[in-house]
Amino acid sequence: MGRPPILTERAHRRLLRAAKKEPKIEYNKLKEEVDMQNQISNRTITRALAEDGLSKWRAARRPKISATTAKKRRTLLSIGSTSIGMRRL
Repeated sequence: MGRPPILTERAHRRLLRAAKKEPKIEYNKLKEEVDMQNQISNRTITRALAEDGLSKWRAARRPKISATTAKKRRTLLSIGSTSIGMRRL
């Protein structure tokens, strides 16, 4: 038996739909989207999304590169792609 689940099937589907629609949404906004602000924890959301193979994480910060560095990278890519027969990016 055990404790009944906090998330109903309907709420679970709404949670998944909202997370897929906007992957970088914060958990608090996700709770508002599902209309369960005070009823579910972030851990419950994490578990529900993990059941369906979704995971949420903060996007990695990328270093800003200068125009000259970008040009060098493009040149390096084009040289490497032609030497192994790949199409140019």
